[in-house]
Amino acid sequence: MFIRLTTNRTCQERTLMNIYRMPAFLLCASLAASHAFAADNRAEHFQGLSADSWSQALEHLQEYNQLLNEELSGPLDAGSMTRIHELTYTLENALQKMQKDINDAAEKLEELHVASESYQPDAVEQKGQIYLEAVQPFQRAK
Repeated sequence: MFIRLTTNRTCQERTLMNIYRMPAFLLCASLAASHAFAADNRAEHFQGLSADSWSQALEHLQEYNQLLNEELSGPLDAGSMTRIHELTYTLENALQKMQKDINDAAEKLEELHVASESYQPDAVEQKGQIYLEAVQPFQRAK
């Protein structure tokens, strides 16, 4: 069957074109719906422990990395895969908190840098103290 490529299509030709488009539309719609369903299920799957401070994030990172290492040292069966999956939520939360704190400190350092570059002693003193307070949790006692 030959379909003309002009805009003067007959009613029959338009109907056939719509019939051919329907399976593609249904396929796309069902894929979109299944993806949305899967995303909704994943969001409610596990929460993981939250990290409200740098030290708490570091504790979670150390503890859950050790648990992950133990799981990886054994056979990776269905149970271990589930435990690893659960561990990753707490690890993600810890790393996100640490990344946020580092980004905040970097912004404060940039403010200090700009103040020193433009030779503003009062601003340098103020921004310097703010920066030092921001990075204090990152520093470990010797």
